[in-house]
Amino acid sequence: MTLVTIIILLIFYWFVSDRTPFGEWLTIWPPFFYVFGLIPLAMISYNRKQWRRSVVLFGAIVFFVIATTETRSLMRWPDSSLMTEFARLHQGKPAPKNPIAIRLVSWNISNGSGGREAILEKLAGFEPDLCFLQETPDGNESFQSADLSGYWSGFTWRDEGDCGLLSRYPLKQIESGRIGPWSKPQLFEVEPTTGTRLLLCNVRMMLPSLSLNPFSADARRSLVSDHAARLAQFRNLSGLIRDSMRNHGIGNVILSGDFNSPATMASLAPLREILIDAWLKAGRGRSATMTNQFPVSRIDQCWATPEMRIADARVVDGAPSDHRILIVDILIP
Repeated sequence: MTLVTIIILLIFYWFVSDRTPFGEWLTIWPPFFYVFGLIPLAMISYNRKQWRRSVVLFGAIVFFVIATTETRSLMRWPDSSLMTEFARLHQGKPAPKNPIAIRLVSWNISNGSGGREAILEKLAGFEPDLCFLQETPDGNESFQSADLSGYWSGFTWRDEGDCGLLSRYPLKQIESGRIGPWSKPQLFEVEPTTGTRLLLCNVRMMLPSLSLNPFSADARRSLVSDHAARLAQFRNLSGLIRDSMRNHGIGNVILSGDFNSPATMASLAPLREILIDAWLKAGRGRSATMTNQFPVSRIDQCWATPEMRIADARVVDGAPSDHRILIVDILIP
């Protein structure tokens, strides 16, 4: 029974993923959640002194976890030459013939938990050039011009809907459009050096349907409609980025934010057609960003055009928010 369950789960994670409503509901959970139910079944064989059977079952469980989770970042060594180049360029002034070194931070700040002063102080310790923030507070609780002092002197703050962007470089807004039921993405053009233009896209995507009641027709219809809307937002986002690049003649793109879906899901395929996942290129250590205290899922992500070089990517503690912080160092030609 345990082996059959593992095989079925592997089929869903590897081949079905979230392409179907039930596949989404089954695979949206971190794979090791299922281990909590599979280990007791294997323990039964062990307690009955069925040694061969118990070894096979425990081996299958370990294989299932390894085969369905991102483990490469746990074994990746840093590219010292690339990181050295980034550090040298990031500390100096940009030169026309040199790549541009940009440090990006992406963080869901959970409606400003802890207060804006604490958030800015924590972010300043990473010395970022761009901060993609999600679940930003509104009104008087949002960042104000008076807050942008010290390290943040000269930075620009723009807040819209669920997203806010802190930028070392002047921001030129680009018309965005709704891609799903939640707030539309933020779109900006920046020019770190003369002649080098970047398209910045800050997003917070809708959550998957987490409830399933097979005995309720309304629940089934809701699961199907929510699934269709969630998949459509990735196609629409890809189209929005393509159109913005073409209409404004911009070749380099940085997309970051809270995707509310693990980066391994099939639904992100439209993004993989035009962008690279920064974590797969240079991520080191544990990848999960949600939750901060018990990180199990990499839903906070950074994507970039393939011409960019990812020097480093790492995840650090994000208290008091319930999301951890993603830091990405990028070299832009």
